[in-house]
Amino acid sequence: MMRAIRSAAAILAILLPSHSQAEIARIRGGEHDEFTRIVIEAASLGQWKLGKEGRGYAFRTEDLPDGYDLSKAFDKIPKSRIRSLWQDKETGALRMDIGCTCHAIAFEVRPGIVAIDVRNGPAPSGSEFERPFEPDDPVKGSQPSQYPAVPIIAAPVIRPPKVSPAAGVEQKPSYNWLEIAGFGLPSEPSVSDEDASDEVRFLLNPLRDSLLRQISLGIVEGVVVPGALAELPAAAKSPLAEAPGVRIANGEMPGIRAGTDRSPGPNLTADGKPCLPDHMTDIGAWLPDQAPLTALSNLRTNLLTEFDQPVVEKVLEAARVNIALGFGAEARQILTLLPVEEAAQRPALYDLSYLVDLEPGPRGAFSGMESCDSYAALWAILALATAGSERSATAPDTAAVTRSFSALSQDLRRHLAPVLVSYFMAQGDETTARRLRDAVLRVPGPTGQQVQLMDAGIELATGNAYAAADIAEEVLADPGVSAAEAAILRAESAFGADRLVPPDLAAQLSALTAELRGTDGYSRIRRAEVLTLAMSGDFRAAFDHLPEAPDAVGDLWELASVAAPDEILLTEALKVSVPPRGKPKVNREVAQRLLRFGFAQEALHWLGPADGLEAEADRMLAAEAALAIRDARLAVRVLAGLAGTKADDLRARAAIQLGNANAAAAIFLASGDTRRALRAEFWAGDWSYIADQDAAGLSPAAAMVLSSSADGASEGMLARGTRLAGESETARDAIVELMQAVPGQFP
Repeated sequence: MMRAIRSAAAILAILLPSHSQAEIARIRGGEHDEFTRIVIEAASLGQWKLGKEGRGYAFRTEDLPDGYDLSKAFDKIPKSRIRSLWQDKETGALRMDIGCTCHAIAFEVRPGIVAIDVRNGPAPSGSEFERPFEPDDPVKGSQPSQYPAVPIIAAPVIRPPKVSPAAGVEQKPSYNWLEIAGFGLPSEPSVSDEDASDEVRFLLNPLRDSLLRQISLGIVEGVVVPGALAELPAAAKSPLAEAPGVRIANGEMPGIRAGTDRSPGPNLTADGKPCLPDHMTDIGAWLPDQAPLTALSNLRTNLLTEFDQPVVEKVLEAARVNIALGFGAEARQILTLLPVEEAAQRPALYDLSYLVDLEPGPRGAFSGMESCDSYAALWAILALATAGSERSATAPDTAAVTRSFSALSQDLRRHLAPVLVSYFMAQGDETTARRLRDAVLRVPGPTGQQVQLMDAGIELATGNAYAAADIAEEVLADPGVSAAEAAILRAESAFGADRLVPPDLAAQLSALTAELRGTDGYSRIRRAEVLTLAMSGDFRAAFDHLPEAPDAVGDLWELASVAAPDEILLTEALKVSVPPRGKPKVNREVAQRLLRFGFAQEALHWLGPADGLEAEADRMLAAEAALAIRDARLAVRVLAGLAGTKADDLRARAAIQLGNANAAAAIFLASGDTRRALRAEFWAGDWSYIADQDAAGLSPAAAMVLSSSADGASEGMLARGTRLAGESETARDAIVELMQAVPGQFP
């Protein structure tokens, strides 16, 4: 009897799941325009609850899993709505930190799968998910969703039959090829066909069905040609045969496009998202056949029914026509008539209403679509340009941009061209900028001042400053609202050409600067004023305004280094704590003028660190300044590797400062400068060398120093006196000759 009880207990221990067999709940995320979705999946979650906690929410289930697998939670979602996810070790709850003005709802898709949506805006009144989360409260039941449950997958999921643990086969979700296209939950088929039991073998049927459908479609399209019927060989053994799962895609994966001329592949962004179709972005096709005023009047008559209920199709049609005509604000006003749920499905239409007004789209409907081969590329680039973005994340499809731009109406082309052209010029894409400009200039009739100034900007950026100046002068003759831009282009074109400005341009810019103070264009017009003042010769006023035009620092010093009066240049240069970089020639000019007036240390400061000097002219100037402050070692260091007469001269001067006149003489002799070598030898006291030279005054005096007195032992007193008198007379003559020769030898 006891043996039977022990056997039964052993069987129950095998059949009943233990704590060590508890499942890890998997977490997946998905991003949508209006909400971010978190999906929690486990074999059995049991009863669950979601509640408010601090800045976020907390989720807890009746059957607590061993843990939550968060490794792929943020693979497909940003951290804009959900900042972080973590499991509380004490209570086992899944906690969520919210980083926006959002609210969360939850619903059960099916047993074992719970979805949590973090939606924009405040929570609806009475939401049960806003109740404070109490970890100790018992989980009494699943909380119902306050919104209709949105299906997570687009096809029924095939689940394997229930298999007892004793069968030895681990139960896994079925193969789901729809997940590859982004429509379903991830699946993990890990049972190989060879090792699976008869009950589980059917899991590969969806894969086989999918392959047969795709092969059949390929035969119809002419891509696949069926061969003769023959017995297929046995499947080859390879490491992939026992892989955890198999995924086969025909163009659905990010970055892959497969198709034929009759059935082109999907139009995808660089990160694999679908591009918006042309019927949603081709606003040229929305233009009415009637006169614009008549069409707008007719469209406004049927927007509402007799009970003031909006007619969705009529509202959308009216908004599209307004956008096509360039009336973005009016289109947004009409779109306010849509019900909230209907309006939420039109982010592209809302963004287009802003973009035609040259304002950034708030909903980001075209984000990342600059690489699309469709109209969406044009609007994605315009969104970047209006938002002030410096560069797109992916390479734009410029062919699609120019093609889509040419399809716009004449008025919209003139309206949008300046912004688009400026954006591409800033990116260095002159080819696309010129194509867009040409598409505008082909339009019959007057182009308008904005287009003229756009053309001037292209000419200036491509090096034709004189043509840009002529266009700017023409606009300035009758400026209107374009006065500021025309004056800026006139100043910039003068700086890029002959640097001659009209006498009244500085006064015009001063008046416009006062008008634009506090606007986005203030720094540009202040820069133009600073440059104009400098080119007019008023460097004092130019430097006074420089703090408000930081972009003009380098260019102003370029003008001042060659044309500013000495007193102004010295005053301003000595005040600069960090000299401008990027224009070594300008810094060299300023340093030369400083050194000329004796400011050697300041000249070195303008040249920059001595070890970083590369240009030969900069190194020569630095060595000269170092010698001026008697830092001979610095001079020798910066001259290392330089050759030439000037470098040798500076190197010899450094040797003399270091007390090595012999080395200086050797340098002079090597360079062939015998005159300076003679002077160095004189300083070194090398009388033998000087005596051998034919130097008037110097050589006789050196010879006298070297001559030894004759032995006077055999001389009589009278002979010795006569000799000394003669030597004295010779020495006196030599000294007189030496004194006369030195000024000529060493001026």
